[in-house]
Amino acid sequence: RPLDGINRAAIEPTDAGLAEMLVAVSRRKWTLLGTVIGALILATLYLVFATPRYTADALILIEPQNTNFVSVESVVTGISGDEETVQSQSLVLGSRELAGRVIQRLELYADPEFNPNLDTQTDVAPSLMSREMSAIVDQFLNRLAVLPQDTSRVIAVSFSSEVPAKAAEITNALADEYIVSGLEAKFESTRRASEWLALRIEELRAKVREAEQQVEEARAGFGLLEGNGATLASQELAQLNTELVIARNERTEAAARLGQVRRLQRDQAGIDSVADVLNSVLIQRLREQEAEVERRVADYSQEYGERHPKMIQLRAEADDLESRIQAEINKIVAGLSNQVAVARARENALEARLDELKKTVVTANQNEIGLRALDREAEANRSLLATMLARQKETLSQEDVGFQQADARVISAADIPLEPSFPRPAIVLSLVLIGATILG
Repeated sequence: RPLDGINRAAIEPTDAGLAEMLVAVSRRKWTLLGTVIGALILATLYLVFATPRYTADALILIEPQNTNFVSVESVVTGISGDEETVQSQSLVLGSRELAGRVIQRLELYADPEFNPNLDTQTDVAPSLMSREMSAIVDQFLNRLAVLPQDTSRVIAVSFSSEVPAKAAEITNALADEYIVSGLEAKFESTRRASEWLALRIEELRAKVREAEQQVEEARAGFGLLEGNGATLASQELAQLNTELVIARNERTEAAARLGQVRRLQRDQAGIDSVADVLNSVLIQRLREQEAEVERRVADYSQEYGERHPKMIQLRAEADDLESRIQAEINKIVAGLSNQVAVARARENALEARLDELKKTVVTANQNEIGLRALDREAEANRSLLATMLARQKETLSQEDVGFQQADARVISAADIPLEPSFPRPAIVLSLVLIGATILG
């Protein structure tokens, strides 16, 4: 509904053109100019009296070392090159510990730029109180910037100082301490691994000695003493088998010779062909004497006749020689018979010993099951000890700091900056001009 008594033109907004805006600014131009000029004067004074700072930059490449100087995997491995590792190494570069190392190295605790309370301190040595050193580290970290570069393994390190040469020196010292600290960490890990391996090896050596002693005690207790790679019982069993075969052969041969002699004993001509008879020197002499008597009998029989005393004497000598020959043959037969009896007795004894030893071997084989278990445990300890000794050699070869390879390197060292990084006159004056104009 129309409003009665109200002027519509008075409440409707009016459109202000650019010309009217310029007119409004022109009416307040001295206020605007005063604001801008005053702000520029203040900014100029700030630039004149502000202490400039210079920033030095260095680039560090995380470069994992995969080269092994030994035949098996190294005990202490290097770092990887993934994104998480780069972020972690960035935190290491910006850590208080690394900052403290650089401060101690360059004696920054005696520099007024980092220690504002230097004039009131009587002690500027590295043994400053922890609170004072903590403040110096804070000053150091406030001037430090560590920025991982995207999609790379490069980390940018920047440090600001009032002195250009000091900024470059501190930046390079920080990069160098970072690399050295990584090498020292590897060395310390290797040293701890070596100490652990030494203790473990001593324990394993004691276990190996104990296990081997248990094996030998069990071997002796079970009667499983070894020689030439086999138990004594097994060796004796094999030897007895061999001796038994030999004894049986000897007994068979002796029985065969005895049987042959007894068969030929009934035939005088045949008995003389037996080897034992032929080899008897006494029988040979008796046969020779017998042949001589028979020759004389033949000669005397034609001259004297059968009843002559000489013939009777020769007949008696011939009978005596024959008796002696038969007696000697009987001795040979008795000897062969004794040989057969001895061979049979030896064979029976070997068979009895063999049966007894077989029972012993069966029992020994059952006992050897437990012995093998002890031997396996000893062998496992020996194998583990050999592995530990090989790993200790690897570790000892890496215990030298000079042997270790760094996992990072400086690809761009910091140069002395030529221009200050703070303040920047052009940027400061431009921002002040824009801000003062908006304010005016």
